[in-house]
Amino acid sequence: MINDDILTLTADAFKGEEIADGCYILPMLLENRIPGILPFRLQNRNGTVSCLFDLSGKQCLKELYEKKELTAEELLCVLQGIRRLYQSLRDYLLDLTGVIFKPEYVYFISGWGIPAAESGNTFEANPGKDPLAFFIYLPGYGEPVERALPEFAEFLITRTDHTDEKAVEIAYMFYKRVVAGDYRVDDLIETAMKVWEEEPDRQEPVPVKEHDQETTPKKPSRAERIRARKRKRLKKITAFFSVLAVLSFAALMLLSVFGYI
Repeated sequence: MINDDILTLTADAFKGEEIADGCYILPMLLENRIPGILPFRLQNRNGTVSCLFDLSGKQCLKELYEKKELTAEELLCVLQGIRRLYQSLRDYLLDLTGVIFKPEYVYFISGWGIPAAESGNTFEANPGKDPLAFFIYLPGYGEPVERALPEFAEFLITRTDHTDEKAVEIAYMFYKRVVAGDYRVDDLIETAMKVWEEEPDRQEPVPVKEHDQETTPKKPSRAERIRARKRKRLKKITAFFSVLAVLSFAALMLLSVFGYI
């Protein structure tokens, strides 16, 4: 539930008895600003523990690309956000299954690297820097990674600008990797960067010969063919009667010469 830029999620995994058993995850998340993970504070009301996430100045991936499509640069921003997240999980000994890989729970700083949805302004994506992307880490909300990541990759494909060849290549590279169970992104980003940096193929104009400039006659339609046949038949009839008239006139002249008329 989102109210006044505050996202509230219940946190059953963070109940007192589990913390008392030596759970290190909650203190680590609360006491550290972990790169790539959206910070939160706890709220306990009537025994219900909730996590409150401040979304001020942030927009979720789903809303950002509800009406527009991802370019190659923006896809690289998303992938670099995932790479930074992975690094943080390794550094803080956190399990990948705690991450909510859903577009409505992935947030970007408004206007940095990703076009701001409300203003419509386009900001230059900079694949050479870590984008300010944040994922929510909350035990009990994440799905098995073998299902969550392919679904996330599928969302990226559906929102990719398919007129951008580089974007399509990067999106499908990521999708094929995660579907195959390969969740590494470092080498994927290196490959994607090479794709992004490639110059578009520029073909030299081919000289056009005179005979190549001749246009191929357009195939006539059925109605045009019928009209042509009628005109041809009319010409034949007209020619027949013209010949008949000439012969009749000649016959009359002969009869006149010989005195028959």
